[in-house]
Amino acid sequence: MKSERAKKISPSATLEITSRAKKMKKEGKDVVILAAGEPDFPTPRRIKDAAIKAIENNFTTYTPTSGIPELKEAICKKFERDNGLKYTTKEVMAHCGGKHALYLAFQCLLNPKDEVILHIPYWNSYIEQVKLAEGLPVEIMSKPDMSLDMDQIKSSITDKTKVLLINSPSNPSGYVIKKEEALVIGEILLKNKDLFLISDEVYEYFIYEGKHINIASLFPELKERILIVNAVSKSYSMTGWRLGYCAGPEELISSMTSLQDHMTSNPSSISQIAAVEAISGEQEDVKIMLQEFTKRRSFLVDTLNRFPLISCSPPGGAFYAFVNIEKTGMNSVTFADKLLSESLVAVIPGKAFGMDNYIRLSFAASREALEKGVERIEKFLKTV
Repeated sequence: MKSERAKKISPSATLEITSRAKKMKKEGKDVVILAAGEPDFPTPRRIKDAAIKAIENNFTTYTPTSGIPELKEAICKKFERDNGLKYTTKEVMAHCGGKHALYLAFQCLLNPKDEVILHIPYWNSYIEQVKLAEGLPVEIMSKPDMSLDMDQIKSSITDKTKVLLINSPSNPSGYVIKKEEALVIGEILLKNKDLFLISDEVYEYFIYEGKHINIASLFPELKERILIVNAVSKSYSMTGWRLGYCAGPEELISSMTSLQDHMTSNPSSISQIAAVEAISGEQEDVKIMLQEFTKRRSFLVDTLNRFPLISCSPPGGAFYAFVNIEKTGMNSVTFADKLLSESLVAVIPGKAFGMDNYIRLSFAASREALEKGVERIEKFLKTV
């Protein structure tokens, strides 16, 4: 009954394990969930109030597919304020989450067998979305410190290479691209005139080491070959509101809008109003989250590195600890399954990200959950 395309799709390991863990919790089991990348903070009051006001004002009808003018203007101002980039409202659009923006981009950019270069470890949805667009993922292994291997990227470019995809800060490793790497990427694009760059910057505001580098701001002449994807999901603890956005060349944005016309139409009208407030309003709530994540990061990384058999480098950004479990002798799927079944701690196996000797832990969970989780991990490791 399934189409050949559907048969090739793998389920999201992140959502699958999180769903399993939540089911166990409903059954009364004391499961600690360190799996999904979802801040435990509530959506800020100012944002909720804007949404409530929109509902009370009956702002519940269809909107323009690419977003209401107020939101598109707010997005343009955000890029100028935070990234030094000037976009018109014809060069930005809103989506049903950042994931939706990426899906539309691949569908509009790729022809069958076009190649997309991405580095391991990668967010697991990238691979599936490229395949759904009939493209071919070309996986480049990162260096041991999770930095990009520029020589491998250069040698992997062929006449079928259409897109270079980067994610900084990275999910799952937390690696933050350095300026010298960004300069090399820019030079690669300048040399390869048909190469397009997609930059996933969803974790832009959560950086602990270094600073966020935007390649389009370093190379204004490449702006027509760069799509920047972002969302309010992580930065403002709005994962369930499903509101992402992007900026790029007008021709691509127009094509993505036409495709969105026939897929979802506009993102939620209420979420759009909430996003205007999130992006345009006072940003103190983001700073508070960053401060707390910084503390949790230190606690988690320092504690995990005291345990035998595992190791973890401090992530430069995002809110994940990418933990090497190679010395346990288990692959990541077995490790994650046993940890959940025997110790009631949910983590994501690194196989989902292309590295089967790692697991990913989210420190977007509460301090209480982190403390309970690492205590159980320590006991679990003693049984290995």
